[in-house]
This record gives sequence, structure tokens and C-alpha cells, in this order.
Amino acid sequence: ESKQKHIHQEQINAFRNRLGISLSQKNKHDSSIPDPISSFAELEPPAWWTEKSTFQSIKTSVVRNIESGRWINPTPIQMQAIPSLINRRDVLGTAPTGSGKSGAFIIPALFLTSVTDAIFYKKGDK
Repeated sequence: ESKQKHIHQEQINAFRNRLGISLSQKNKHDSSIPDPISSFAELEPPAWWTEKSTFQSIKTSVVRNIESGRWINPTPIQMQAIPSLINRRDVLGTAPTGSGKSGAFIIPALFLTSVTDAIFYKKGDK
């Protein structure tokens, strides 16, 4: 299993490199950093989100609206920032004008504002 994790991490690193997604030196080897997504449909509920059906409902609505707005695939900043923010990680992102930074932060906000405070601030959870 360790070998599979290593291979998976190498594939993720290659994907990030191909798209110019960089992590800070501190986070570069942190295996807890969420994997980037290559499509909006790949969004998964984080482990702390106990109401999975709520997540799926929000995801269905968000993805439908994204597609109707003719966004086909996430941009590189969205690929890494969206799963990171949904997992309640801090993100400092830089990208050129028009690269989708606003979407990278607004899309997770749609999810995170829909979860109850009791679940979001669950004690003992990061």
C-alpha cells in the first residue's frame, strides 16, 4: 500500500507540474494536502462533512450552474484551491488576471456556507 501511495503522489506531482500548480516549500511534501481536481464533477465531500447528502445536493446545483455558464473544466488555480478550501485549509493563490481566482474562492464558499456551524466547528477536528 505504501508503494501505491508513493506512485499516486508521483502522479499528482506530475499533474501539478504539467499545469503549473505549485505548493509552498512547506507544503510540497505534505501528503494531507488535497489532490487537485481535473473536473468539477470530481469534488468529494471532506471527511469532516457528515451530511453527505447535503454536499451532493449542493454539488449537483453548483456543477449544473457552472456548466450552464459554459465553464467546462476548472482552471489550474481552481483545481487545487477548491478542494483545499473545502477541506478547510488556508490558501494563498496567485494567478494571472482572468485565470479563475474568484471562482476558486467563491465555489468553496457556496459549499461551506451551507453546512451547519455544529458540523463545521466540530471539536477535536481540524
